[in-house]
Amino acid sequence: SLSEVAKLKPGGVFNVQLKVVGSEVKIFEINPRCSGTTPLTCEAGINEYGLCIESFGKPQVDYIDSFNSGLHLYRRWETIFY
Repeated sequence: SLSEVAKLKPGGVFNVQLKVVGSEVKIFEINPRCSGTTPLTCEAGINEYGLCIESFGKPQVDYIDSFNSGLHLYRRWETIFY
């Protein structure tokens, strides 16, 4: 949730990996970098790199709630969108 992210006070790009355990969602890894699935995020209409540049120095950024859903990403030696 947004309130949970606010507690982290993030500054810049990071990704959080989650795992569902029973009925709970648990954080098991936080990385201070772009995710390996960043190409999927871009294909879904959210340009993380552009947002970082636009947000640089701003104390607060807008929440993103509009994106293309239903995409799948299969990773091999290359990234393929379908």
